[in-house]
Amino acid sequence: MECWRRQTGPWSELVIVDDGDDPSFPDAQDSFWGYRISYVQLQSRLTVGAKRNLACQVARGEYIVHFDSDDWSAPGRIADQVERMAAGWQVTGYHTLLFRQAPGLMVVEGGGVRPAREWWRYRDRHGLAAGTSLCYRRTWWEGHPFADHNLNQDDLFYAEAAARGVACAVDAGKLMWARNHAGNVSGRVIGGDEWEELYEGLD
Repeated sequence: MECWRRQTGPWSELVIVDDGDDPSFPDAQDSFWGYRISYVQLQSRLTVGAKRNLACQVARGEYIVHFDSDDWSAPGRIADQVERMAAGWQVTGYHTLLFRQAPGLMVVEGGGVRPAREWWRYRDRHGLAAGTSLCYRRTWWEGHPFADHNLNQDDLFYAEAAARGVACAVDAGKLMWARNHAGNVSGRVIGGDEWEELYEGLD
């Protein structure tokens, strides 16, 4: 929420979909920090795809941007993506971005595994955007909703737009980093030529 609040530009709405056992924002109001907040507390678990579709249904804006709860975004991230959308793209995102590894994660390497360093740079070999980094037009989502399952639903959403020639992905640089942890729904495994091990990351 703090990453979203610090964004530059006239971004007026935050949609939170929560199916956890304990409400993460129990005192939600119609407005917060001067912006409109829509807080949806679910009574049962849904797939990540279903939750994304629900959030899109609630959202009222022209552009929708993903803010996963365990990732970080610099203040200029939304402005960067919306500016790119002005060229006519329906979906945009980042094909290269930093990943911060949770303690205990292992690297697949040389037929075995070893402990992972904290910071890695990931670049998709096909130039596709990571699902956590997406920004898209509401009208595109209306005709192409997320699949009702957990694994890779946001990556597939981008891949369909890319296959139709209406998607654009770039390097995130220092605009965003994502977190890798056990149980990630992306299905990505650290290791191989898509991953570059770093000695330093972003603080």
